[in-house]
Amino acid sequence: MQLTAGPLGLALGAEIRREKADDPGVPGTETGSIVGLGYSKFNMSRDVYAMYGEVVAPVAKWLELNAALRWDHYSDFGDSVTPKIGFKAKPADQFLIRGTYAEAFRAPGPAEVGGSSFGFTTFGILSQGNPDIQPEEAKSYTLGFVWEPAAGTSFTLDFWKIDRENEIV
Repeated sequence: MQLTAGPLGLALGAEIRREKADDPGVPGTETGSIVGLGYSKFNMSRDVYAMYGEVVAPVAKWLELNAALRWDHYSDFGDSVTPKIGFKAKPADQFLIRGTYAEAFRAPGPAEVGGSSFGFTTFGILSQGNPDIQPEEAKSYTLGFVWEPAAGTSFTLDFWKIDRENEIV
């Protein structure tokens, strides 16, 4: 579709996948019989479905708006909807302002949920997955300025803030 300042852009997509991880562990490493070889063990599978879309709208010669939306369904963690909105404004030939607001979602992986690992150094280090772990979520904000005083030269100044919840570490 043609808008005043150019064509409207639209992207749509879908995804279906099965994730499976099966690491049974090497026999002997869990007891320390094989020193120097790390030990890990986990087993998990899940189905993931997603749909997403993005629109880019040049509403005026000096202003472009964009928006995106993604829906994910994890068989083990449920649904998530993550939006993104943004703008790019060019009030003068040498000056541009841009900004976004976005949300993010990350489901824990198999080792984070229920796996275990053990490494041997001078002493043993055990890491154990947490079956009660929650998905990580985030909100991000960006604001940027671009100044192009001459052809081939630009200066940028960008600000951003990311707020995370249930960060998986």
